[in-house]
Amino acid sequence: MLISSIKSLMDVSISDEKISSIKNVVSKVNGVIDINYIKARQIGRHVWIDLSVFIDPDITIFEGKSISENVRNYLTNKLQNVGNVQVSFIASRT
Repeated sequence: MLISSIKSLMDVSISDEKISSIKNVVSKVNGVIDINYIKARQIGRHVWIDLSVFIDPDITIFEGKSISENVRNYLTNKLQNVGNVQVSFIASRT
């Protein structure tokens, strides 16, 4: 019980299964070409996600921001206990 309580207060890595779930959700967002990186950690019961996605270099910054907002919204609506999502984007022709 004590160890469980201490772990819930600490910043811990999340499982590969949860990372795969995040990748699955992000890959379904219109405008996301690929995922550059995902960093996620569990703080208490909430998961904090920091990620970077590749987008089309020919779209406007406004459209890129819209894609990053969609990523954030998809993650908070499709996954449980998402506390914070930080999304950056990179123009790429991949």
